[in-house]
Amino acid sequence: MNLDALITYTLTSTALLQPELLVAVGLMLILVTDLFLKKTVQKWISVLFFLVMGLALISLSRQSEVQAQVFSGMISIDGYSVFFKYLFVVSALLAGVMSLFSEELNQNRRRLGEYFIVMTGMVLGMMLMAGAANLLMMFVAIELVSLSSYILVSYLKDDKISNESGVKYIIYGSFSSGLMIYGISLIYGITGTLSLSEMNAVLQNPAATIDPVTLTIAVLLVLGGLGYKVAAAPFHFWAPDAYQGAPTPVAAFLSVAPKAAGFAMMLRFFKTVFFGSATQDGYVPLASLDWVSILAVISVLTMTIGNVTALWQQNVKRMLAYSSIAHAGYILMGVLLLSDSGIAAMMFYLAYYLIMNLGAFYVTMLLGDRVQSYELDDWRGLGFRAPVLAVPMVIFLASLIGIPGTVGFTGKFLLFVAVLQQGSLYFWLALIAVANSVVSAFYYFKVAKILFLKKSADPHAEPVTAPVPAVVLLFVFAVPTIVLGIWWSPLYNWAMASVRMITG
Repeated sequence: MNLDALITYTLTSTALLQPELLVAVGLMLILVTDLFLKKTVQKWISVLFFLVMGLALISLSRQSEVQAQVFSGMISIDGYSVFFKYLFVVSALLAGVMSLFSEELNQNRRRLGEYFIVMTGMVLGMMLMAGAANLLMMFVAIELVSLSSYILVSYLKDDKISNESGVKYIIYGSFSSGLMIYGISLIYGITGTLSLSEMNAVLQNPAATIDPVTLTIAVLLVLGGLGYKVAAAPFHFWAPDAYQGAPTPVAAFLSVAPKAAGFAMMLRFFKTVFFGSATQDGYVPLASLDWVSILAVISVLTMTIGNVTALWQQNVKRMLAYSSIAHAGYILMGVLLLSDSGIAAMMFYLAYYLIMNLGAFYVTMLLGDRVQSYELDDWRGLGFRAPVLAVPMVIFLASLIGIPGTVGFTGKFLLFVAVLQQGSLYFWLALIAVANSVVSAFYYFKVAKILFLKKSADPHAEPVTAPVPAVVLLFVFAVPTIVLGIWWSPLYNWAMASVRMITG
């Protein structure tokens, strides 16, 4: 390729990545602007952040019409990646608004410039994760998200718990990154390429001689890096400490957006590399390796460990962390099915999980800030002192369980049906998932019991209030949790259409 052709190709590829380019330029603009603003005008940084995210959201509507691979096949642009990019930008917008009402982030007139800079960088990394079609791009994107996460978790520099959480998070993250890069090196040595689609071609070549043991070890190492990002067992140990020590808006953001990015990358990796053309029952496996059983075991371990451990938690943020681990186990069922219905159910699950889990963390933040505690014993009787906050919390908890009438029930129903459609072989997996949902009801409703059925330690305590804008945002979370439980088909149809557009 001559120089003129290379320049033309580069400009064309860059133009197709307009949302990512907007976020990258916005990141630099926020960084430069923050250098010249005093603390008294820091609100303009948040305005700039919301403007960048809003422009990225608009540009995604144009990218949804594109289906291409850019930069020598390193990044795929398709309906599948665009679906997840919408989730990332929307979750960043909602978490950004939550941050404005957080006393943790606004105490002592703390500068928020660095906060929004790092959050913008994380959004950029997640957008690249969703479209990564090359092992090197996968690693670079996941590291950009990880480094941003480390900073945000330990953002409260004067809080020992936050600092401890950040250090633990870095240690676990560094270990998983080492596993992943070693697995990538093995896969490159086996196949001679870093491109996912070219790896697929090597596996389809009957003349290729590949040692299945080496391939299994290599992919398990890569799965370790991806499992860390989605908090799947046994790579979940960082989540409880990180969520507890991080500012609550950060914990909320980590529980939904990076998790969705990890699942988007994981599914593209397995489907593109190890499976061939689609059939009525799913996709044809190319390697004599039972990835389905491996992912099924990880799914069962993740949902069981998350739910059982959450039963003993007395800190609400820590309980929601284990809840997030459990939900990662449910979502993994959609990954291992590798059928259109299973993938679409997984994507629908992630979309509604964003709404209800951000809502649960948001109420936790508002109540925790007002009573200066996240311990359940200190929340006794708050349901009557703060009904405007407590009632939506019960709605979010009911949806997390999967109570009929909420979007949580619809999501789990679609996922379980997709599992059962694969035949009796998967019946045991659906049964374990249902049993875990029953277990989760005990700790979710424990919070509701504390709020409404336990008397306050101070019977003369004053009512707990919240600013009107904060309450308005609360209903932005609560209303869709109910509405999407009834009117769910447009979102599911969008997810199904996006599945059929996945490219290598």
